[in-house]
Amino acid sequence: MVTLYLSGDRIIALEGTVSGRKLTAQKLYIHNFEQPMIADRKIMDVGAYTKALEEFFGKYHLPTNSVNLILTSSMFITKMIELPVMKPKELMGYIPREFNDVENRKEPIYGCTPVNTVFEKENDENRGRKYQHIFAAMIEREALDDVYNIAHALKLKVQSVTVNQANNIRLMSRMPQVVNNTCIVQIMQGSTMTNILYIDGNYTYSTTNRLFSEVDTPGYGVEIARSVSNIIQFMKAQQLEAQIRNVFVAGISPDTFTYVDEGIYQIDERIQTDWISGAGVINWQITDADLTDNISMVSGLLTEKGPTSIKQQYKKHSPRGRAMWAAIRNWSAVAGVAAVMLIVIIVLLVQYFTASGRIRSATNYLENPTVVAEKAEYEHLLSENDLLSRQITYVQGVKEAIRSYPLGNSDVLREFERCVGGLASVEVTSFDSASGTMTSSLKSDDVTDINLLISNLTQDDMFTNVEYTGYTYEENTWTVNVVFTLSTSVGRE
Repeated sequence: MVTLYLSGDRIIALEGTVSGRKLTAQKLYIHNFEQPMIADRKIMDVGAYTKALEEFFGKYHLPTNSVNLILTSSMFITKMIELPVMKPKELMGYIPREFNDVENRKEPIYGCTPVNTVFEKENDENRGRKYQHIFAAMIEREALDDVYNIAHALKLKVQSVTVNQANNIRLMSRMPQVVNNTCIVQIMQGSTMTNILYIDGNYTYSTTNRLFSEVDTPGYGVEIARSVSNIIQFMKAQQLEAQIRNVFVAGISPDTFTYVDEGIYQIDERIQTDWISGAGVINWQITDADLTDNISMVSGLLTEKGPTSIKQQYKKHSPRGRAMWAAIRNWSAVAGVAAVMLIVIIVLLVQYFTASGRIRSATNYLENPTVVAEKAEYEHLLSENDLLSRQITYVQGVKEAIRSYPLGNSDVLREFERCVGGLASVEVTSFDSASGTMTSSLKSDDVTDINLLISNLTQDDMFTNVEYTGYTYEENTWTVNVVFTLSTSVGRE
């Protein structure tokens, strides 16, 4: 079996096998393009891409009879959604509705991967109804047509078409490190980071973000560590009473791991940081590459099949298939239409002569000068009433918006001083009332006091988000700039 990753920057192939729940990675090959080959969610030069892929398969003598395609996430639009447990046919009826907010869709193909986490919603009207997390994806038919044309030209037997994030979520749920554990899995691919939160081994939440710092720099590690803080904030907002025990990382260098480990320790010293090992699940036989750098390629060995998969939906909704079913429906309807047409014509003739008299009476009434004048006055009053309604709605909206703005008043300052508790000297440098963002500078002789103060602010319900930049040390004093956001309506109660 070959897992084949196609992106605008490179082609990667991994040869491996699947035996039960164990995955074996045997060989890995990489081809880098000199210039980007994918833009606007599709391949720019199909001919050049086909030639490059043909040379790639020929150079490494790769098998063509069993290929799992992983397409770059830039070709897809994806969403993680919650839906009741239902049959695949019913499920695929819901998926397109979740992408109603996506503009400029051209012949979209939808697919989804049910995540094996079944749960009940609190306070749900349908008590006892089971829900599941669904990873949904949408790709334009033109982009898939190009991929399948390439596969057909090279005589590749495609078993599945997937996207990295879905594969990773499916694989991580098998890992002994994750099973029954409350943890975060972080997978980096260059400047793209995927975070997956598991609580007691059950998938709970995931994000895919772009990192803006240069790879393998301290700033890159800080961004990765800071995402853990964001997930902790999410858990608090969702009232998830659970303690994260581990953060497992993949796709970074040992130096970056050190930055990440130190950053997470600063956030919560109880959280242990470690590499994704794959022990007990993945047999990594490739000596010149690391498993953690290629975890997504290994996850692609898990072939995705079934009626909700991208491959099956692509075939089901192909132009040829749609045309065939349309022809069957059209011809089967012809006989019925012909049978009722005569009856319809007779009925319409009777209704025509009956309605003609009524129409003449109605026309005479509508053309009456008095009726015309009254209609004009009615339309004028209706327009004025509509304008007044919009003005009232606008004023009410402004009023509610103003009430939701937090106030940086004396109560807030007193709470801030309570959190400070003499740990540091504080200078409030700015306050944005519209967003509730307050910027301050903390100074202390002991850097641990600043860390304790930031922890106090993070745990205080009055502040929804606390962010801070790097420390500076000057004249025996530690200084850090802290930006925190007040909760909605703080200072107005």
